[in-house]
Amino acid sequence: MMFGLFRKRKTEQQSDEYVDMNNVRVFYEGEVICGDYDLNNPDDYPFHNLFPHGKGKITYMVNEDIVEQYNGEFTGGQYHGQGVLIDKYGEVVEGIFKKGQFLRGSKWKA
Repeated sequence: MMFGLFRKRKTEQQSDEYVDMNNVRVFYEGEVICGDYDLNNPDDYPFHNLFPHGKGKITYMVNEDIVEQYNGEFTGGQYHGQGVLIDKYGEVVEGIFKKGQFLRGSKWKA
């Protein structure tokens, strides 16, 4: 994923982690944009891709476990602007994001 959602980490107890992408569920609440919608011909393609755009909250889950959660601003599906990111290890990143990358702000362990 573009956000480091499933980045691999090594600890003393575990080796590389594997996440089966078929088991990931995504929940989103907020504003969206559709990149392939043609206002002049809305019936041209009935199934459109919707991307988070504006303010919203997205949660990635595997089984019943939250593996990443972001609450903030999006641009074209990417974390972009002010936001708070919490990963499955309890690390919190709050500040400014640009094109899915953290630029500046604070990081701490929840």
